[in-house]
Amino acid sequence: MVFSSAIFLFGFLPAVIISYYVPRLLFQKRPGNALLLFFSYIFYLYGAAGFLLILLLSTIADYFLGLMIDRDVKRKHLWLSLSVLVNIGLLVYFKYTNFFVGELNSVLVGFEFSPVKWTGVLLPIGISFFTFQKLSYIIDVYRGKSRALENVIDFALYVANFARLIAGPIVRFSYISSQLKERKESWDFFFTGIMRFCWGLAKKVIIANSCGQIADIIFGSDLALLDTKSAWLGSIAYTLQIYFDFSA
Repeated sequence: MVFSSAIFLFGFLPAVIISYYVPRLLFQKRPGNALLLFFSYIFYLYGAAGFLLILLLSTIADYFLGLMIDRDVKRKHLWLSLSVLVNIGLLVYFKYTNFFVGELNSVLVGFEFSPVKWTGVLLPIGISFFTFQKLSYIIDVYRGKSRALENVIDFALYVANFARLIAGPIVRFSYISSQLKERKESWDFFFTGIMRFCWGLAKKVIIANSCGQIADIIFGSDLALLDTKSAWLGSIAYTLQIYFDFSA
């Protein structure tokens, strides 16, 4: 589910806003982080249902490791090392195993050996983002910049917040930790957020996607018939696509 898709704009996002703000307007009660975490897992479940368990288990592991670093100061190096090993190990396995096995098989075939039988590993959506999110937390707790979160729901929301889960940005835990427990909310902030979202959506849909269509047409054409002007147009269009996509 991408932010510019119809299901997000007309289904998921309105559901989140209504569920979060209606109880506050009617009952003067602000829903907790559990509601946002629920929608974040629904968001991830929609695009990567088969990998939700990995996100859950790794989140729980780092939650307890963070507590151990905070409470067991004498052995905090051990808990830090264990967290780094687990997180980087998962990232390397899912992101680079196919590459390493492919290179190994190329060498084996070159020496006339039988290649290794291997079923390609699928890459979980957003694994780079939530891996480094968790490492940011662990490192900040290790350095004493922040205390470990006692509430597992607060920590899970920090890791799986749908607004950053698949596209970032990766933020330092010390920067956002206070907002997990107490957020300042007002209609002025809400209006500012809506305007910022609309501006980003316009850059993505109107500018980035349009430039992407131009770049795809030019890069997909016969290179032998491509003149200098078209090549430059394709390069500029692709550059603008990447810039405005990330800017959005």
